[in-house]
Amino acid sequence: MTQVKKEIGLPFSIFKEQVNNDLKEILRNIPSEKRYITAPKYLINYVARSFDFSSINANLVSIDSIKPSDNQVVLIVVTPSERSNVELVLDKFQLVPNYVKVLLLIPRITALVQQTFENRNLKMVKSPSAFPKTDIIVHEFHADFFPVDEDYFLLPCHKSFFQINAENDFNDLYASARALAKIQTVFGVIPNILTVGNAGERVRDLMRGIMSQAGSLTSQAPQIDSLLIFDRTADIVTPLCSQSTFEGLVDEFFGINFGITSPSEDAEVIFSEKQELIAEMRGQLFEKVHQTIEERVREYGKYEDPEYQEQIRKADIAEFKKLMLHMKYLINEKKFFVKVQNLAEKLVKEATKTPLFVSLRNAELNLLAANSSVMPMAEHFMLLLNDWKTAMRLILLEAAVGHKLRKDLINQELIDQYGESAKNTIKTLDRLHLLSTQQSNYMKQWRSINESLGLVMADDNICKMCDQVVPLSVRLVQKATQGDWPGNWGKIFAKSNMPLSVEGQPPPPVEGKLRRLLIFFIGGVTLSEVAFIRNLGKEIFDGKIQYVIGSTDQINADSFTEQLCPGLFDA
Repeated sequence: MTQVKKEIGLPFSIFKEQVNNDLKEILRNIPSEKRYITAPKYLINYVARSFDFSSINANLVSIDSIKPSDNQVVLIVVTPSERSNVELVLDKFQLVPNYVKVLLLIPRITALVQQTFENRNLKMVKSPSAFPKTDIIVHEFHADFFPVDEDYFLLPCHKSFFQINAENDFNDLYASARALAKIQTVFGVIPNILTVGNAGERVRDLMRGIMSQAGSLTSQAPQIDSLLIFDRTADIVTPLCSQSTFEGLVDEFFGINFGITSPSEDAEVIFSEKQELIAEMRGQLFEKVHQTIEERVREYGKYEDPEYQEQIRKADIAEFKKLMLHMKYLINEKKFFVKVQNLAEKLVKEATKTPLFVSLRNAELNLLAANSSVMPMAEHFMLLLNDWKTAMRLILLEAAVGHKLRKDLINQELIDQYGESAKNTIKTLDRLHLLSTQQSNYMKQWRSINESLGLVMADDNICKMCDQVVPLSVRLVQKATQGDWPGNWGKIFAKSNMPLSVEGQPPPPVEGKLRRLLIFFIGGVTLSEVAFIRNLGKEIFDGKIQYVIGSTDQINADSFTEQLCPGLFDA
């Protein structure tokens, strides 16, 4: 049988080089002394990992560190052109009237940004002026996405599900289309495009338009066979459920921001497929993590055992060389292993002290599998633990799978607890048909979709891999890979007014050649979804399929609940 060459992903470093070259060109006419770069808090790791600071003679600072000052320095701020971020940046600029202020907007200057400048009596300029208080140097900046890993990338979007579906702000759709078009200018035009949801179709059409205007920069054969664009509105059940993988739970408890988690100041861990230990552990189910750590501890202990050392000395040359190379690897990895070990131990402690951690997961599973209401548990979190965020997450999960809820009672509870702050949440949930007298057809059909695709407690390896609950995205990736699109299962989506589409055909498979599919999420992706899709290629398809996953942003149960309930749980 022909072996398929193992590859990690795509060489995304080419885009990072281009971003740094673009930045150097923008800063060419900006004073080079005392330069500082910052970004909205959620985006700081995006900037930190994207830029070569030594080559632009700049220092990275926190946006919170910007205080009133009459000094004269250069302040460069990178942000998407989303309203709240732009308002935040302009508020900060007011504190430093004498600074040379540079605003880099990803991916473009929008009409909303222009209006915001006009409302504040500010002027957009392209180079330093004699009036730094009101003249802001503004450039479009095409740092369209950041490769968190060589098979995973994120756009700099913020709360994109809320922006698109509640605010009707479609800039993130344009940003998505632009990023997907840019990837194809380098890696070839993808011949097979599949979409789920209205936003998927809109991004596909925008992408086609951008590509037709720009043209392709390469005539090579496409390195990606198929593109699946997944609209998060097709599945809000997954991000409302507890995650079950090691990396997903780290994100839930400590946060992972563009690949970096920092559960404490001295314990930063970067999640990367290049790290063998992370590649092994990140997609493991929670209960298996301790076993992996224990096995690695025993392995370290083995090399310190005099009897094993004697066995090494007596081994033949080939075996001796193999064992010594492995020992060298373990020694070099030891410091990083201790960091991951400490992270795993902290995760266990946090999970152990979290109220009803196991019961919560079981209640979610019973709702999905047996239609058992989670409302009693939601009331427990609300009344006894005063944890309204978890309570609301459970209530919204129940609504998402088609249960009819007493909208008036829940709305009154929110008003009693949060007063005026609850009104925006009530309006948002009504617009999304989550607490509405008119449920969406898709929510009404969730049970049928579950039965048709085997999402919960199905008797197959994918369901076992996903801890008995297969995210809809993972099942659809499986179907797309197998060429079953839309198949008989697609009929239920038609009934629920959730459009599916397909354009073109993937190239015929070549024996020994890796097939590569790009999966892109509009409205956010959970790290458990990323892990399951990654494992789908590694385990279910025996490494013959590689998935590259991208998204507007990364979400978890907490952050997604905050988007659905704007203003209630903001820090």
